[in-house]
Amino acid sequence: MIEFRILRDFSVTKVRNTFLVAGIDEAGRGPVIGPMIMAGIEISASDVIKLIKLGVKDSKSMSKDMRERIFKNLLKIESRIAYAVISPSIIDEWIIKKNGLNALEAFVVSELILKFFDEARYIFVDAPSTEKSYRRYIQEFLDEKIKKVFTESQADKVRPIVSAASIIAKTIRELEIERIKKDVKIDFGSGYPSDPRTRKALPLLLKKAPHVVRYSWKTLKKIA
Repeated sequence: MIEFRILRDFSVTKVRNTFLVAGIDEAGRGPVIGPMIMAGIEISASDVIKLIKLGVKDSKSMSKDMRERIFKNLLKIESRIAYAVISPSIIDEWIIKKNGLNALEAFVVSELILKFFDEARYIFVDAPSTEKSYRRYIQEFLDEKIKKVFTESQADKVRPIVSAASIIAKTIRELEIERIKKDVKIDFGSGYPSDPRTRKALPLLLKKAPHVVRYSWKTLKKIA
């Protein structure tokens, strides 16, 4: 299942005559447990300076407390924020039966754009592969609309709008993981294969909550 949600929307109707820009990034590409989150934020181009003043940067380089603080402040900026929750079963399906994780990301990016960010003049997307190959993936779903999409490697480090999307995606992913832990009553750590708590919890999760596990991961074959 891919569930699309809107977290914040413009509170005024000024967007019709405003130069809008958007950024999209993901969180949770590598874990063996839990969903992947893809998030986007759309703002007036003149408000990008506000992102810089907030101190946005690649979410992976920030502490959890800093991410959460900036996340709360991002919600105060006039913007549209939306995200997609991509379940482990969908991730497995695309990896096993379709064109892989990059193609899945490209599909979700295109859906986010069509559903929420189509009014943006420029849309910057962090590329998980080479910029050209990832752009081709997205073009399959967007056709002519691809003209306003810019795929860039490490965009979350150099584009404040993508850095903001990175923080949003990472924060929501962490909230989703905490929710899952409460639901299944198992502390499996971060969900990443490198986490000893995650590896230790996998056999129990396979029995108690198999729907939160990505079966296509090599980690599972080694441990379970």
